[in-house]
Amino acid sequence: MVSLAFDGIRFMPGENRAAMFERMRPSMPPELRDFAAPFADAVPVPDGAPLIDRLVAWNGRRP
Repeated sequence: MVSLAFDGIRFMPGENRAAMFERMRPSMPPELRDFAAPFADAVPVPDGAPLIDRLVAWNGRRP
């Protein structure tokens, strides 16, 4: 399941995600606009890191 989740999010660029989200926010329904950007920029992880760590890092969080 982790590999499925990672494959589903890898389309996102690794950087400038907050700006990307802010460009999309005006097109969202008003009731869905008032929350923080869901993804931060990707965090680097060592080569060979476990898949779960790579997924967490790609979501912009420190594993």
